[in-house]
Amino acid sequence: MAYRRDCRWVAFRLAGGLAGFVSLGVLAGCPQIDSQMVRDRAIGVAEAAKDFRTGGDKYLFIDARTADEYAKSRIPRARHMDPWNVDIHDPDPAFDEYKELIIYGQNPGTVRAEALVKRFYHAKQDHARLLEGGLDAWTKNGNPVEQGPPPSTK
Repeated sequence: MAYRRDCRWVAFRLAGGLAGFVSLGVLAGCPQIDSQMVRDRAIGVAEAAKDFRTGGDKYLFIDARTADEYAKSRIPRARHMDPWNVDIHDPDPAFDEYKELIIYGQNPGTVRAEALVKRFYHAKQDHARLLEGGLDAWTKNGNPVEQGPPPSTK
């Protein structure tokens, strides 16, 4: 029962309040958080780059690609996270400290990034947003990228 209530809360927040919630037709049960919901709340590269430059530690960039891809290149200060390691029933409260969680994959079709955003939504972390275009778009727009092994996190 708690899981169904949690799903409704997430759907309510993502739908923009009661009107959007009712229009989703989810009053009778737990909605599926679909790809369209994720894409509708995605953040553009220009806005994400501004957040990167001016937001300091209020914005967390999360790389949803494989560990090998992350080791080769990534957005500076980005944290690597496997989509299947988000505990939707007991989320890490440290994520609440950030204004936004900006999640990216390699390109717009990256399933891993979208899956990670959905897992965050299910964990009541509705401040997670998908980076439109992924790392490819970030790089194409001239934003910084780190190359080589990531800095040690001791």
